[in-house]
Amino acid sequence: MAVVIWRAAVRRSAAFMVLFMLSVASVNADSSRGGRRVVSEDLSPAEIREKCGEPDSKTTETVEVRGPDARPGNVFKLGTSTIERWTYRRGMQAAPMVVTIVDGTVKSVLQAEPQ
Repeated sequence: MAVVIWRAAVRRSAAFMVLFMLSVASVNADSSRGGRRVVSEDLSPAEIREKCGEPDSKTTETVEVRGPDARPGNVFKLGTSTIERWTYRRGMQAAPMVVTIVDGTVKSVLQAEPQ
């Protein structure tokens, strides 16, 4: 009987930890700090630049966007998309912040692995 109760408690604790870690990860993915200001995916690139300044590094790539064709298994080119990645280095104690912008819209604000 005690083993059954103990297993149930362990399962509840494990479930709680998983939910807690997922909630922390989602908060981490949705917003980050640029200097002393909080930035999030809700901001425009201009607003992020205004709050955080120019990024320490910036990459831009153009990728083809493809869609399904009427024939099964075939795809055709719909156009292109421009993807920008802005990296802000925030000092020795904080992981860099990476802002991903697709076609002029902020898609993510994440903390990168320290380099």
